[in-house]
Amino acid sequence: MKGFAKHCCLLLFLLQGVLWGQTPRGADLEVSDSRAVNLLQMTKEKMDKWSDVTVDFVMTTTMPDQTQNKQTGKLYQQGTKYRLELPDRTLVCDGHSMWSYLRDANEIQIQDAADVRDEGYATPLDWLKIYDDQTYFFALVDQIQEKGQTLDLIEFKSKARDEEVSKARLSLDPLGIPRALEIFYRDGVRMILQLNTLKPNQQLAASLFKMDVSKYPDAHVEDLRF
Repeated sequence: MKGFAKHCCLLLFLLQGVLWGQTPRGADLEVSDSRAVNLLQMTKEKMDKWSDVTVDFVMTTTMPDQTQNKQTGKLYQQGTKYRLELPDRTLVCDGHSMWSYLRDANEIQIQDAADVRDEGYATPLDWLKIYDDQTYFFALVDQIQEKGQTLDLIEFKSKARDEEVSKARLSLDPLGIPRALEIFYRDGVRMILQLNTLKPNQQLAASLFKMDVSKYPDAHVEDLRF
């Protein structure tokens, strides 16, 4: 199972319509906007204090030929440990190994967690930490109204022309909590991550981050660890 950054090897999702309801002003970025940097730093400091987080999300993708797909999911994450529930698969990582249960194939694949992290962002929550990446310029490009709140819209522009992601847009609520992330790939793919609920510090049970293979007695197990 590839990282979420490898969109062609993972899940394809799509959101119908324009997420933010308007087209934000573009950012001509050569240096980072200090307002955006301050907002992102506030968000980073807040998220770094979370012991764990539970997220209900919708993740979607539009392909260059306008093929659209949409999928809902639930994420439990505690540091490098996570459990990701999707309609067609369940991913469980204990920080050392990652198990992928593929429902249609009735197969469990096991990988080293480090290999998954090396390939890119492992979970939707990791995508929200794109602001911690030094390969982007940041700018506050708009403020938008959504569900009675004023959201800050921050645009990221890649510093390198050969970067897989050309730009991204992150919306933050007045408390600095991420609400949506839109990612534009250079190959024409557009991915949107919409957070429906985000609950930190839930004191998640350790059992969430363990895969009990015995619960799938008929599943084929493919161990890809070295």
